[in-house]
Amino acid sequence: MYLYEPLATCLRACYLASIFTPLFLATPLFMIGPRSPDRDNLRSGALLWFRLLVKVLELAGPTFIKLGQWAASRRDVFPISLCDMLSVLHSNVSPHAFFYSRHFISRAFHNTSLVDVFQEFYYKPIGVGAIAQVYKAKLSPDFIKDDLQHAEQRLSEADAFFTHNHMVRNIMRTLKDNFTKQLPPSSWVAVKVLHPRAKSMIMRDLSIMNIIAKIANYIPGFKWLCLPDEVENFGHMMRLQLDLRVEGANLQRFIDLFANREGIKFPRPYLLYSSSHVLIEEFCDGVPLEYFLELKSSRGHPIEKKIAELGLNSFFRMLLLDNFVHADLHPGNMIIQIYKPSEMRLRRSSSSALTDEELEDMTIATKHLKSFAHDQVAWQKELDRLYEAGYTPRICFIDTGLVSELNEVNRRNFIDLFKAIANFDGYRVGQLMIERSRSPETAINRDLFALKMEHLVNNIRGQTFKLGVFNIGDLLNETLTMVRQHHVRLEADFVNVVISVFLLEGIGRDLDPDLDLIKSALPILRQLGASSQNMNIKDKSDVLSMAKIWFALEAREFFTGSIQSVNNLIVFDKLSPNI
Repeated sequence: MYLYEPLATCLRACYLASIFTPLFLATPLFMIGPRSPDRDNLRSGALLWFRLLVKVLELAGPTFIKLGQWAASRRDVFPISLCDMLSVLHSNVSPHAFFYSRHFISRAFHNTSLVDVFQEFYYKPIGVGAIAQVYKAKLSPDFIKDDLQHAEQRLSEADAFFTHNHMVRNIMRTLKDNFTKQLPPSSWVAVKVLHPRAKSMIMRDLSIMNIIAKIANYIPGFKWLCLPDEVENFGHMMRLQLDLRVEGANLQRFIDLFANREGIKFPRPYLLYSSSHVLIEEFCDGVPLEYFLELKSSRGHPIEKKIAELGLNSFFRMLLLDNFVHADLHPGNMIIQIYKPSEMRLRRSSSSALTDEELEDMTIATKHLKSFAHDQVAWQKELDRLYEAGYTPRICFIDTGLVSELNEVNRRNFIDLFKAIANFDGYRVGQLMIERSRSPETAINRDLFALKMEHLVNNIRGQTFKLGVFNIGDLLNETLTMVRQHHVRLEADFVNVVISVFLLEGIGRDLDPDLDLIKSALPILRQLGASSQNMNIKDKSDVLSMAKIWFALEAREFFTGSIQSVNNLIVFDKLSPNI
């Protein structure tokens, strides 16, 4: 065993060298071809090299596919054109044999036969990713929940694991806190199973990456990237995804946080029936968000606008209220369900739990809408019919293996940046981004960077009262370009938050062309301001900073509304009506 692992790592390194060496030999392509002003001013040869890189990453396997997907979110490090290409990187991993899945699932249910556990089981995976694959199944209504002895055995096994694994220390507490809430489900579930050799391959790849990163760190021009630290951050992310209980615990926390927030759904995990290799969770049936993006109307349908509003609202709640953000918010992880609120629901307080009648009606309406996915005209007519009948959308978020949680230092940096922005002090914003970066000494042309940030913030100030004109995504894109040019290294979690804003605004504007992201943040800032009065805030200036932003946005709402009202009066000749 001591010889096998080093030998297997060496063989893996040889394979990787055989597919990456031709790519490195093709780097002269960067000097060939005309430049494209709309593609970071890169030459056509460089864009061809980027496409070759995507193909090589797919050949290299799950670790490098995930590496490419992760790199796509680091627009502060890599060119935007490369990030755009990497963002569509998909796994070409073939599904593993059902024999392995049967083994892991049976172990999760303490060696119980699948026939005794599931009433129905679709043996063909409904999804295959780089690390795991997913099946659809229906648990038997006769399935008897674990007796106390088995449950205690599960908890003790988990306790032993988490005692030696500080990365997921909160999962054990989640398991114990929700132990009494676990009831044997009797409906459709999603069964996520880790690929059998994923862990060993990924650990070998991380070892190889670490060696390469340390060597590359000595090359002039690469030091500012701090590649060993980036490999460590990437490795931490990958190790979390190799234990599916992490995703289950994240789901449970999101469910608790969004318990009374209407329009948002997270599938319920069944943690006592899950293991490190298997996650059992509620099956979230609905219409993929991609359908709405592909079949969207030119000016935005009311249901499409509601989806955009719900998506942004949920993100701002995660970021500003909960400090627990879904870090993989692409359209594939958002499922749309259409339901009609009952009269009782409309009269009572908000709750994310639907009644049995609402759920049954939602299933029928959602499946009916999905059947029109290949006919845009029929799709729009069906949306009109549903809207007129009082139906409304609900977003179901899936795949919560990755989350962003700003630590105390990053949250302090976030608040300090808010202070500078609230005062429209762009130069100070630039200074703070450098001072609070991971390696301030590597930044170049600090004063020029601060002046550029001052110019950007002044643009914000000039467009504060213009609804629908100010585009946060363009601002963030330009900011990350400057960060890369001036070698300002931001914290990965901080960048993830920025990229989430960028991605969600893009999705929102596709569904609602008149979307105003800053306006969407107002309800959350109001709630944050109200809740802060009852909180023990160490630094009262933090509340004052948020109050400044709140006041500025409220003022913009007031003046914009006033201007629009006057314009309407002029248009309809109501200021001085004809007699």
